[in-house]
Amino acid sequence: MANETTTSPPTRRTAAAAPPTLSLRGITKHFDAVAALTNVTFDVLAGEVHALLGENGAGKSTLMNVASGATSPDEGTIVFEGTPVGPLTPAIAQGLGVAIVHQHPALLPDMTVAENIRVAVPPEHLRRRNADPANAMRSVEPRCMWMIGVPTSLPTGRMASLWLARTAAS
Repeated sequence: MANETTTSPPTRRTAAAAPPTLSLRGITKHFDAVAALTNVTFDVLAGEVHALLGENGAGKSTLMNVASGATSPDEGTIVFEGTPVGPLTPAIAQGLGVAIVHQHPALLPDMTVAENIRVAVPPEHLRRRNADPANAMRSVEPRCMWMIGVPTSLPTGRMASLWLARTAAS
C-alpha cells in the first residue's frame, strides 16, 4: 500500500518554473476494505524521466490507473499543467497526452509495425493533421518509425517500443 511515506520527494523549483505537467495530489483509493493508496502525491515534470518503484502491492499500478483515467480516486486531485481535471476518463487522459505503456502491451503481432500504428491512430486525430487520412498517416508514420528504429516487424522484446510509437501517434 502506498502512503505518505512512499510519495515522491519534493522537487527543487525556482519561482519562475512551470507547474508540473501532471500532478496527483492527496490521492486515496480503496478497494473494499483495502487501502491501495493513502494520501499519495506524485508530480511529473516536463523534460524529465520519472520512475515509480515499489514492492508488489505497493500501489504503483493503481496510481498509474488513476493518472490515466482508468480508475477514479476516492479522494485527491489530478492537475494537468496547473489546471484541475476531473473526473478523468481514459479518453480525456489520452487527449491530454497521458498514456500508460503496460508490461505486456496489446499489439497485433500478425500486422506490420506501420499497420499497428494505423490501428492506434483515431480518424479524428488524422483529420486534424490533414483532410486526407492517407496523407495524414504518411506524416505520422516517419516519426513513429524513427522512434522504434524503422524495422517492418519486431521481435517480442521490441514490442514495448512499438506501443510507445502508437501512443505518440495518437
